[in-house]
Amino acid sequence: MYEATYLSNLHYKKPKALIICRAGDSSLHKNWLSKSNNDNFDLVISYYGDKGNLYVEDCVYYEKQKGTKFPSLYKLISNNIKSIMEYDIIWIADDDLLINNESINRMFNIFYSKKLWLAQPSLTHNSYYSYPLTLKKEGLLLRYTNFVEEMAPIFSREALLRCLYSFSESQSGWGLDLIWPKILGYPTNKIAIIDAVSVHHTRKIWTGPQYKLFNIDPWTEATMVTKKYDVPLPYDMKVYGEVRS
Repeated sequence: MYEATYLSNLHYKKPKALIICRAGDSSLHKNWLSKSNNDNFDLVISYYGDKGNLYVEDCVYYEKQKGTKFPSLYKLISNNIKSIMEYDIIWIADDDLLINNESINRMFNIFYSKKLWLAQPSLTHNSYYSYPLTLKKEGLLLRYTNFVEEMAPIFSREALLRCLYSFSESQSGWGLDLIWPKILGYPTNKIAIIDAVSVHHTRKIWTGPQYKLFNIDPWTEATMVTKKYDVPLPYDMKVYGEVRS
């Protein structure tokens, strides 16, 4: 494994925000970075592709790790938990999300200023999507909800710590986004979809390269995970309130 920097050596720089990306050979993460190389966040890349040390210069920490998304993230975060807990905000972003640097920084500022525990950027209306709830709603800063999709969850430090073990319980990730609000106690003003900032989800649903690695049907896995945490299906997605921009 090649490391651009050991996470344990990041004492010289402590930005409040960290992005963790499981990146393949067609990752869009370069669009997230500022051209001046003066980002207000750090980027960690866990590379699952096949092209050597691709992207190693884009991030503060780089690893090569095959395997499915959330079990791999569980290993990465657990092995570096002390350093990762130095950040106030941790965004776990899929590599097929198109968004620019300015929008990311605005998203983090909204998350931090509203003292959120768990959130996601809304999706543009030309995105591939699974849930209409996640599409951008014009004129709003955010909506308080009981759901955040697993493709782009933003965690506070404390929320990530509470939800982290669940990452090891689903190789597909399906069902995790339904149990996180339960783990966090279903707060009505701490979980949100941030409408003021949107990402374009560019890849068709169920077509990512990781799907070839699953040895269990994702629907079956979601049913098992939600049953374990006593979360009823079908899931009742709620909007508790709206904040206008």
